[in-house]
Amino acid sequence: MIKLNLCTSIRAETLSDLPDLLSMAFDEGSTYVEIRLDYLIKPDLPSLSNILKDRIDQCVLTYRSHLEGGAKKINEKDRINLIKELASFEPAYLDVELFALESNPDIVSYLSGKTQLIASWHDFDSTPNEVHLFDIMKKSLSHGGLSKIISNAQNYDDNITVLSLYKKAPQGKLIAFCMGCKGIISRVSAPLLGSPFTYSSLGDSSTASGQIPVNTMRRFYEIIEPSL
Repeated sequence: MIKLNLCTSIRAETLSDLPDLLSMAFDEGSTYVEIRLDYLIKPDLPSLSNILKDRIDQCVLTYRSHLEGGAKKINEKDRINLIKELASFEPAYLDVELFALESNPDIVSYLSGKTQLIASWHDFDSTPNEVHLFDIMKKSLSHGGLSKIISNAQNYDDNITVLSLYKKAPQGKLIAFCMGCKGIISRVSAPLLGSPFTYSSLGDSSTASGQIPVNTMRRFYEIIEPSL
């Protein structure tokens, strides 16, 4: 039986909140947890490393740029340096925007063999055509890790545009779906088409439009997994 994987994105403003949020996310059925460091008021990396050490192989770490939905603005050089430090934690995945990788290709050299790179791209307004998205996918994959392509669904057909990328992607190397209420179908379908996981929220505390609570997603997948 195929198990469909869920990555719960959690937003903690203080490190003291993080242990309980991690426990809740895994207790409710998460395979992975995405730590959005851009939500932290003060990202104390030594303390963060200590909190995550027992679960680091189930963590996706990212410090999202404000240009692509990050919670706060920060000097870009400082952000890149933080990302390089996060690589030393050896998480399961490190998510870095495609534009940042193109400007700072040396980020890849900071990764150990324990960490897979996610080269991500987001469009919060619309969904470009398939040709444009395929070009983005190729550029993302050129950095040696996974390609993550997330757009906003303005209509239901946008889901078809994004999901069509799975026909052209190497197996397990693409995470692609649409945000927004009209994009929920692609968010749920992504693992069925080869995505290593899809994203969920912890309760109603979502980090992106259209996220479904992890406990709801897990119950849904438990119904359909036996038929896969």
